[in-house]
Amino acid sequence: MNHQLVGNLKEGSATLYDISKSFVDRGKALRIVSFYETDKLKGTNMLVSTEHSIPSDRPISLCD
Repeated sequence: MNHQLVGNLKEGSATLYDISKSFVDRGKALRIVSFYETDKLKGTNMLVSTEHSIPSDRPISLCD
């Protein structure tokens, strides 16, 4: 296991902060689209993502 990578992915890490901060400028020209599921994951009886679990003003169903 790569312990440095795991540490970099922990909540509050400086690495994730730097990535998030640099994305503000890099992401300005991107059109980001979020999708959610309407069918439950086979074998779990759960939805992995729902309309309310994604950060989007206009979520798109995978069935649309």
